[in-house]
Amino acid sequence: MTRRAYEIRSDCNSLITKNLGHVINEVWGPYKESLGGQLPANLQTLVVSYRYSCDANYSNCADKEEFHLAKAVWSCEVAASAPGRERDLQSSGQRDLL
Repeated sequence: MTRRAYEIRSDCNSLITKNLGHVINEVWGPYKESLGGQLPANLQTLVVSYRYSCDANYSNCADKEEFHLAKAVWSCEVAASAPGRERDLQSSGQRDLL
């Protein structure tokens, strides 16, 4: 496995390269989930998980994102566990993709 980098561009000439460190991508499910809001209960979902800023052994990752996908609906959770950063849910949301 290799280290992953991404680029941030603010215009056509400016470029900043950041490194994600070691990355783990996983897909879990299907599961039955109730995502809340006006969505029906017990939707069949897949969970796509991205862990990044992991150590060389892939055993400790500073950041994780999960996307709960159900037909044309998604919800997102972002959490950080690096020292000095919040360990709790930082942001979440859901939106009908249609």
